[in-house]
Amino acid sequence: GKQHAAQLLPGMLQKHAGKRILAVLDPPRGGITGGMRQNLEALPEKSCLVYISCHPATWSRDAAVLMSHGFAPRSARMVNQFGRTAHFEIFSVFTREKQ
Repeated sequence: GKQHAAQLLPGMLQKHAGKRILAVLDPPRGGITGGMRQNLEALPEKSCLVYISCHPATWSRDAAVLMSHGFAPRSARMVNQFGRTAHFEIFSVFTREKQ
């Protein structure tokens, strides 16, 4: 069957232990799920996370979750990908420096 990214991440991180990681998250409108939140702590120090969101409220909630896991916001930009609609995407970059 099909595996969810949250199920694949632990094995991938173990395989590449000690290396810098660039992760890209582009969840559905509901934002980051519980399975992905559980894996945030597993990301190594000096990780870079690109988070793409289509909903400002879930982006705000998820940004707070990311910061609670040691990620610092570095940049964010709104992109109007869907002309003539009220919808837009937020592209943001977070970095992590573990203590």
